[in-house]
Amino acid sequence: MAKGRKLLPDKVKKLRGEKRPERMQGDPPGEKLTTIDHVDLSVLKTQRAQDIFKQMANYLIKWEILTDANILPLAVYSSNIDLAFTCLDEMQKGLFKERFDENGNVIGFIENPYVNLFNKLQPAIMRQAAEYGFTPVSSLKFARKEEPKDELQALMDTFK
Repeated sequence: MAKGRKLLPDKVKKLRGEKRPERMQGDPPGEKLTTIDHVDLSVLKTQRAQDIFKQMANYLIKWEILTDANILPLAVYSSNIDLAFTCLDEMQKGLFKERFDENGNVIGFIENPYVNLFNKLQPAIMRQAAEYGFTPVSSLKFARKEEPKDELQALMDTFK
């Protein structure tokens, strides 16, 4: 198993502006997807997770970087986001629950278990989001740069 940084597809490198031929490695394995109609979304348990998957898949299709290999990690990301929203909904009901003794006196508090789950989910969600360019900083790597059509015109524009 390879260690270190994950390899970037050439499409991502071109979007970043890195066009050196020696750094290109060819198209990633798998067919580029233009639609997600064939994807079975029944594995995602809630409608919210399915909607998140569709939204993020359409975002990746727009950038022309969604492949068959990305479907499963994207489904995991969608499921994690849905679980985080579920945790937030449960945390709004209260962060602590009172604990009573036999006489009805308050002897302590029990922390909502969703707080711990939410805190553990956050690093995984942010790591997955950064990998796909869903965070503000990581989306900058996909920023399209206008390329001049004519080199002479580009040179003339630099001297204006």
